[in-house]
Parts: sequence; C-alpha cells; structure tokens
Amino acid sequence: MANKITWSGSPANATSVLTGNSLGTLGNAAFGIGTTAYDNTSNLDQYASVTLSLGSITPTGAAYVSLYLIQSNDGSTYEDAPATTNPAFHQQVATCSVQTTANTHVISTPWFRIPPNKFKFALYNATGVSFTGGNSSNTATLYTSDDQVN
Repeated sequence: MANKITWSGSPANATSVLTGNSLGTLGNAAFGIGTTAYDNTSNLDQYASVTLSLGSITPTGAAYVSLYLIQSNDGSTYEDAPATTNPAFHQQVATCSVQTTANTHVISTPWFRIPPNKFKFALYNATGVSFTGGNSSNTATLYTSDDQVN
C-alpha cells in the first residue's frame, strides 16, 4: 500500500495574531504590523490560514486585503516589515478580495506554509475605506501534517 500524508491532529488556534496594529481602525492603503509574535520553534506547525473579521464596512472599487509574514531567523531580530515604500512582496502569503457590499465581512485566507521559527503578520488594507473601530478581529489556525503514514 502506498504511503499517504495525514494531519497529525486537530489544528491549533492562535488568536489575535495582528494584535497591536490598530486593525480596528486600519486606514485604506495602509499596512498594519502585528506586535504579537508566534513562536513556532516548538510546535513546528507547517501550515496556517488566517480568518479576518473586518466589521461593518462598505468597500469600494477592486477591494482586497493582503497578508504578509515577517520572520525572525535568529529568534529576536525581525526582517523589515512591509511598508508603502517597501511592500516586500516576497513575503506575501495571501491576498483575498472583499465584496463591495455594506456588510460585516469575514475572510479566510487559503492555507500557506509557515517557517519553523518566530514570525509576525502584517496586513495591507486596500478596501477603499478604513476599518471600523473595535469591530475587527482575527485568528490564525495552525496545522501540522505527518510526513509519511502507512
């Protein structure tokens, strides 16, 4: 029988991965940098997806949000975070469109690979409007798979 890759258990949730970035009031065409780091040196999770609840907003145009990963290879010094003058597209892990309707918008990114070290997230708001204060939240779900199972 051929080997197969399986999940090693239930996913773990790391809530508020964008804490400290004023996500609740992040302006349009602005980056929000998370201050909370996720330490993946022990769990060695391999994948993540992030769910964003953007609160009640009315996006305009070709609205989207982009998620970036900022890593620390030595455990204390983080690479330069993306900014409007340095978007650091090489660290972009997901871009999700946002419907242009007046609504509470909940968006989940596709799964993406995460490094076996400490990292933070950054979010770019391209919805055409600022996020509403106090109504936005976010959660990362982390997954690990077994390499090979018979």
